[in-house]
Amino acid sequence: MLIRSPQPSGSPDVTGTVPTKETLPAKYNTRTTLKAVIEQGPTTVDFTLGSTR
Repeated sequence: MLIRSPQPSGSPDVTGTVPTKETLPAKYNTRTTLKAVIEQGPTTVDFTLGSTR
């Protein structure tokens, strides 16, 4: 499971792409240990994320 929350962090480049900065710790995305079982049909998976603020 990957959870991301990118935020704009600069001006658009020549292609119009706006650079972003990830606001969540890597343990929720690139180094995640989060797991969920997704069943067939409509599914909602809620994760409680900790805060350092």
